[in-house]
This record gives sequence, C-alpha cells and structure tokens, in this order.
Amino acid sequence: MLVMTLCIATNAYAEYLIGQGQFKSYAASDGTWKRVSVDEMYQFIGILLYMSVAQYSSYIRYWSKDGLYKLNPVQNIMSRRRFQSLLAFVQITPPADVDKSRYTCRSIVHVINQPAVQ
Repeated sequence: MLVMTLCIATNAYAEYLIGQGQFKSYAASDGTWKRVSVDEMYQFIGILLYMSVAQYSSYIRYWSKDGLYKLNPVQNIMSRRRFQSLLAFVQITPPADVDKSRYTCRSIVHVINQPAVQ
C-alpha cells in the first residue's frame, strides 16, 4: 500500500509540473508523463538501495558501458533518463494531501499508524 501511495503521489506531482510547462525534458515524446507503476517503483527503490551499498564516484557510472562496471545490474533494470525523472518527481504524498500549515503528511502517517496485516 505504501508503494502504491508513492506511485500515485509521484504521478500526480509529475503530471502537474509537466502540465505547467516545467521539467519538459522528463516528459515522453508526446509531452506527457509516463506513469510509474508499482513494479517500476520497486525497481527504483531497489536501485537506490543498491547505490547505497555499491558506491561509485558518480551516479552516472551505474550506467557506464566501461568493462570495469560490466557486472553492475542497474543499467539492465532502468534507463538513466527514467531514473533521473523518477528521482526528480518522487513524492510521498500528492500535493493536495500536504497540510501546509503544520507541514505534516497525512497519507503517510495514516499508512504508518495502521496495524500490520499478518
């Protein structure tokens, strides 16, 4: 459920900004946002976790074709452009769910406060 919330929030934020004419370089060829799916969000999170363990001098090296990095799985999972676009837009809650007066995120708090389903 939490990853689905990430997808909804990220898609809403990206569509809003791209619709406002910002970050057009992350839009698809037709000028729209390619919506992130739950599976793709898991891949994105996995890449971030991998990057925290296998640290290179630059994040661009994870997509390098150099033989030194040939065992790196990242380039086979997601393109660098898509990774950069998700990194630019990833959100925890949709803009409408943010309580700006107290800077609390109601959606994420609701998910965390729910008891774990066994």
